[in-house]
Amino acid sequence: MLKVPGNWRAPVHAHTADYRALVIKGLWAHWQMDGGEATKVELPPGSYWTQKANEMHDDACLSETECVILLINDTPYETYFQK
Repeated sequence: MLKVPGNWRAPVHAHTADYRALVIKGLWAHWQMDGGEATKVELPPGSYWTQKANEMHDDACLSETECVILLINDTPYETYFQK
């Protein structure tokens, strides 16, 4: 489970393994970097997405209150940030 405060935003980052995510609480936003352009998707509770390993992306909690996300991965991963 990932819990972050309302109005929180991560820096652009990637992970060393694939994962799936399910929004439990709050309004989440996910930006997928595609050829230098970022595509934003807003995800209310019940929404889900998949993220491939080593693809840069960005995430944020758009709610005033905390966001809770269930992260599902088959292998442990590390997070690294854009240089």
